[in-house]
Amino acid sequence: MLGFIIKLVCISIICISIPALYVNYSYLKTEKILGPNTKHQIEQSFENLQKDKYELLFIGNSRLYRGINSTLFNIKACNFSYDGDTYLQTFYKLKYLSDNNITCKYIVISADYFSFSLLADNSNGNYYGFFNKNYKKVCNSDIVKLPTFKSTIKKETNSLVCFGAMDKYNDEFNSWITKNFNNTIIPFAKGLRNIDANRPMLKNNGQYILNTKATENDFIERSSDVYKPLQGYLDSIINLCSEKNIKLVMTMLPTRENELKNYTQEYQKQIDDYFISKTDNKMIYFFNYKIDTAFKLNHYSDLTHFSVEGADKFSMKLNSDLQVLNIVTSK
Repeated sequence: MLGFIIKLVCISIICISIPALYVNYSYLKTEKILGPNTKHQIEQSFENLQKDKYELLFIGNSRLYRGINSTLFNIKACNFSYDGDTYLQTFYKLKYLSDNNITCKYIVISADYFSFSLLADNSNGNYYGFFNKNYKKVCNSDIVKLPTFKSTIKKETNSLVCFGAMDKYNDEFNSWITKNFNNTIIPFAKGLRNIDANRPMLKNNGQYILNTKATENDFIERSSDVYKPLQGYLDSIINLCSEKNIKLVMTMLPTRENELKNYTQEYQKQIDDYFISKTDNKMIYFFNYKIDTAFKLNHYSDLTHFSVEGADKFSMKLNSDLQVLNIVTSK
């Protein structure tokens, strides 16, 4: 009987230990193949703020996250951006800096034509541990808004209700397959055989690297929604920077023609004028590089993000412009 109990305890320990070890340590192998997950990307971005005293911070969405190499600036700079960040996250990151007595002189934020179309948390809740409780309340409230699209792609659908439902479930299934197999399981399986040196990585300077190549036919549908609460968060960002005597530069990165096709000329002018209306050319600036012809296809990794070469090229240009216009002064 004693022997049976000992065997039962040993088997139980093994059965509990294997899943526990997998849950706690499998990410080490996964990240070597697929790159850092959302949780570790966000944790590292906040850890980076503690490593040094920075004069210049970049706080924005994936265009800045992948498109800025902060080591190429003449002053100490750090990329504090993340994929999908909106003016909601930007405002709360500024609040985090203020609440934790982290100072800087200059901040560059994203300014895009889709900046006012999405208000939600894209961090899978990983920001909740860094921001105050109001942030979570906002993310769980009716103020959250997803963008609406007016698709230009004509798609044949079945007129019968039963077949229409089948079309819907087919689209959802294809989306699930793409997310869970094409973008995750298949690359992971390949990585088990040979870890790709070009896997996604997060550099110590806060820049996220994704080594893909742009093509002539890249396209993504963008929304032209203008959601007033997001305009309110931009105003709050501007006000907080003014209170802290921080120079703020709203920056629209070079934008490919395929992406600009989402927006009418009237809409582009409306948003350009809106950003310009917020400037005073003393503490608040708007840099619009959208039609900068110096950036070619090889400077992009997809439709909207820079490649490593493109990010370096743009970072050097932005550094130069900040210096020439005396917005940023280095010792």
